[in-house]
Amino acid sequence: MQIEALIEGISLELEDTALDPESFLNDPEDISDICGSLVALNLDTGTVTLAHFSVKEFFISSDRNLGAHPEFFIDQETGNFELAKLCVTYLKLEHFSVGPCGTGEELASRCDLFALYHYASLEWPTHAHAHIDVNDVPFLSVIEPLFTDSDMNGNFDSWRQAFEGLSRRTRPIKGRPETSFNVYRQSDSDAETNRLIYACRLGLYSLAKAMISKGIGLRAVTNENTVQMINRSGLFSARGNALNAACESGDLKLVELVLLAGADINATAGRYGLALIAAIEPVRYINGPKDYSIAQFLLEKGADVNLTTPANTWPLLEAVGCHSVEGVKLCLAADADISKRHEGWSVFEKAAMNGDAEIFEILRQHGGGKYVNPDIEESINLTPGVDGYGLWLASGCNFVESAQKILEVDGETIFSDPAFELVTYGIFIQCAANGFYKFLQQMLAYSGNSFNAYNECVKLAASQGHAKTLKILLDLKTLEPEDLFLRDLLVMASGRGHPGVVKELITRGVPLFAPDKHGWTAMLAVATSARSQDIQNSTLEVFYEFANGFKLESRVSKPTGWMRRFERNEATVRKLTVEGTSAYLPVGESPSLPCSGSLLIRQ
Repeated sequence: MQIEALIEGISLELEDTALDPESFLNDPEDISDICGSLVALNLDTGTVTLAHFSVKEFFISSDRNLGAHPEFFIDQETGNFELAKLCVTYLKLEHFSVGPCGTGEELASRCDLFALYHYASLEWPTHAHAHIDVNDVPFLSVIEPLFTDSDMNGNFDSWRQAFEGLSRRTRPIKGRPETSFNVYRQSDSDAETNRLIYACRLGLYSLAKAMISKGIGLRAVTNENTVQMINRSGLFSARGNALNAACESGDLKLVELVLLAGADINATAGRYGLALIAAIEPVRYINGPKDYSIAQFLLEKGADVNLTTPANTWPLLEAVGCHSVEGVKLCLAADADISKRHEGWSVFEKAAMNGDAEIFEILRQHGGGKYVNPDIEESINLTPGVDGYGLWLASGCNFVESAQKILEVDGETIFSDPAFELVTYGIFIQCAANGFYKFLQQMLAYSGNSFNAYNECVKLAASQGHAKTLKILLDLKTLEPEDLFLRDLLVMASGRGHPGVVKELITRGVPLFAPDKHGWTAMLAVATSARSQDIQNSTLEVFYEFANGFKLESRVSKPTGWMRRFERNEATVRKLTVEGTSAYLPVGESPSLPCSGSLLIRQ
């Protein structure tokens, strides 16, 4: 903690309405005098910390409460509540009654002037979060006025601005406009409504119950409010309500409280749109075990799993989007409609786009493959009842386990029915282009090691540098090392800088110095490649391994009849361009070398 902030906190009493500098410690070293070896003071960084983690363990150990010197025991829950009271007392000081700052620079200055302001604004909700005792008058008498007294409007708005702004960065950035720190805005007429939403959003059960019991902010419960929730860019607004805010907090007891107060479980409101979405989506930010008890509770109480928000989202779509396996399972168990589409795509297709294998398989088992994208369905003819579409989607994501399950059931049909010919062709192409060799092996096992796109797949595997995939493909047929097709592949792989492919081909006996159909050799291709020097060198190392100490310059020759031309670029550096190399060089890269120094090309 900052030393200056601690000094202000030490001087504060719960009855204070303003800071009294006369009560501050005169010297930071006094902290060490008071606490002794329990704390470590760092004047260079201006911070004070516990001297060792064991200090904390000493004070909060339950054994301390029962053993010797129980007066030293600190109950963590009670301590947190006391800290919450102290922080809120600080935020209620008259210094902040003037309301929020007009600019980000003013907010930064306020944090500099009042050292405890940053900590108090951000941390008091965390300290107060577990408080549920609505009969705890000492606690509520401190906390409640900030949310209910009209005299505290300026203090509440000041805190709200600081909480929203400072929670997104360590400290405000000077020179940034005030709107950078505002998420929630409201008119004075909506102050009560907005404050109940805040109490629910932060999981402050006892405060929210006290406000509801007194009829404060009930429009937030009935969804009749005008609270505007602005995103960081200020591009849209949505109306918030207490139920969605309570779901966002993750406090099931608070959700039950708001529902009992009359909230509509299916009302569309807030940044999540629906309470059920607010119960699913924020869970992904939780460290440790994920708790979906609120979502389960809402579904049991009648939440509509297929209701669409004004933003055209719905619970299952959001669960898929945030990679929530448990959320997806809950929605499906509640009969979620998996045929619904967002921007033309089903949730099954969205799972594939997200690369989420587990959710993809769950949706596939629920029939996701039946809902083919209309644009794709026009170009392929699929036999009903056979999951060829699921297999096609799985191939693009390398979902090997899902593919195996599909093939075990439908593999024989897929490879015998002409309706799937285009699908299997596309799958083989995807496997070769992406190097999905395990997926390729699965397909080959069901296709009888034969398919129409063989040559095209071999070229794709070689051109993209997928050596393992290329090996599997080449093992399917017996090709002579002198085959022009293999020599073309070697030249192409050399020019593109794929040493693994080059090694695979040379190992199979493809001649290192034999020309391809255009008169190019692998040596010439790598020599004129515009790839980085490191990539060139890695390919050359393969050559050295198999060529028994050859000298590169003496073995590279220009194809007969090909043209050379000299040109000057903008930097007036002479370049030598060998025409006709584009087929073997990296796409979009210039096949040219500087003319100075030792050229690797001889006439």
